[in-house]
Amino acid sequence: MTNIDETISRYYNWLDSLIQLDISMQTRLLVYNSLKVCNRFKKYPRDKFEDFINHSKGKLDNIEFEDLKTLPKFHICLYVFLNNDDSEVSIFIRDWIKYLKSNKIENRHDFPFYFWQDYSKLPQFEKGCLEYPKIFDIASIYSHAINIATSFGTRNSNYKLDEKSYYLLEATIMLAYKRSYNLPLGNMLFRTLNYIEHDFYPSLNSSFNFLLLQQNIDGYFGNYMKKEFSLVDIDNILNISFDSIQTILEKEFPDFRLTYEIQKNINIL
Repeated sequence: MTNIDETISRYYNWLDSLIQLDISMQTRLLVYNSLKVCNRFKKYPRDKFEDFINHSKGKLDNIEFEDLKTLPKFHICLYVFLNNDDSEVSIFIRDWIKYLKSNKIENRHDFPFYFWQDYSKLPQFEKGCLEYPKIFDIASIYSHAINIATSFGTRNSNYKLDEKSYYLLEATIMLAYKRSYNLPLGNMLFRTLNYIEHDFYPSLNSSFNFLLLQQNIDGYFGNYMKKEFSLVDIDNILNISFDSIQTILEKEFPDFRLTYEIQKNINIL
């Protein structure tokens, strides 16, 4: 098993450096969610983070709608799930999501995991599609379909892909990670293949080891050739780092399926 304690400890060290800064509300939300999720697997140092956790919850529970709309919807929903309370902001967010789900004309592009529909026919990996960016687009559709069919790995664990599609998805993970250095896409595809029953092929092990190596000495994920970051940079790195941590935890702990837990919690399955 991966040394999860070491991976999370390095991540905590980086988060600790962030909360010393004058951070944005988005950074605050992502750091808060990171701490609460990782705390399930390794307790965060209370002396470093407890004041931040309490202060951030007070700020986030009283956020104005105009500010709320600018935050990543996945992390808004995760915040509601992690607190599991009936605060005004939690009730509002649940109602907001129900409205978005029922209103076909609303812009909801950043709620993709809530509004996917069943795919009646999957596109084929034809020879002409084995190039960028087509193969990534098709692989993403396969990923969505598998996630729907398995409820993010919580049911239908015997879901099977044909051998050709499986191997091509497996290869696409390597392309995303090593050729395009697209960690979010590689992570999404990796989690998807981890949801279905299969022998864990050496190339998937290789992909997983590659992901582990993307955590640098400072604790975040990604190969960035600079030491000082803008607030926008920090938010982007936080998103990638959280996504990478989620992928590692879901690989190491088969009962941990974060997106499904969020869906179930806000009653929109």
